[in-house]
Amino acid sequence: MKEGLLCSLTGQKAAFEKYCPDFEADPEVVITPSDQHESVLPEKKTYEAMLREQDFARAVLFGAIASIVAAVLWAVITIVTNMMIGYVAVAIGAVVGFTIRWAGKGVESKFAILGAIYSLVGCFIGNLLCVAGFLSAGSGMSVLDIIDMIDVTFLFDMYQDSLEPMDFFFYAIAVYEGFRFSTLPADKIPRESESVIKNTRSRIRNSGWRAKRR
Repeated sequence: MKEGLLCSLTGQKAAFEKYCPDFEADPEVVITPSDQHESVLPEKKTYEAMLREQDFARAVLFGAIASIVAAVLWAVITIVTNMMIGYVAVAIGAVVGFTIRWAGKGVESKFAILGAIYSLVGCFIGNLLCVAGFLSAGSGMSVLDIIDMIDVTFLFDMYQDSLEPMDFFFYAIAVYEGFRFSTLPADKIPRESESVIKNTRSRIRNSGWRAKRR
């Protein structure tokens, strides 16, 4: 019968709580608090380390790609289903936000602002392509031919006419998602005082500036 962990001295199941009365410490072995926890607890990144890891240029690049790809997919769905599904805009915000988070690993607010802007741009491009898709289906021409032949002003006027009040609601959700999901979650970011954060940012910027000057 299994009894769980057994005492190495008595060979029996432990009959004590917390401390064994028969345990004798070896005076030659010194255990420090760091030795007790170093191999068990994962090392938590500091805010300074996370600032150095973030990559805004990479976030700009991949965020733009995600915005365009999501907009094109929205147009494809519209052409295939012959329906302009407004709540697809919500998916654009999520795609853009998580892509920027993955690419940039950002902890600063500029990543969130970037996500909000790209989400709005993606919704605008996607809606515009949807209008071009409807014109393409009615005329038998490709979407690219429609965009090439029709005046952009006319296409934009049709885009405005196609907007409904509910579309602005979906746009707002997409912008919020782009803002919310573009940075690392709050529980992943170390909680440090505002003064420490400001000093860390200025120290990193100054070190980068000196490196460029050299």
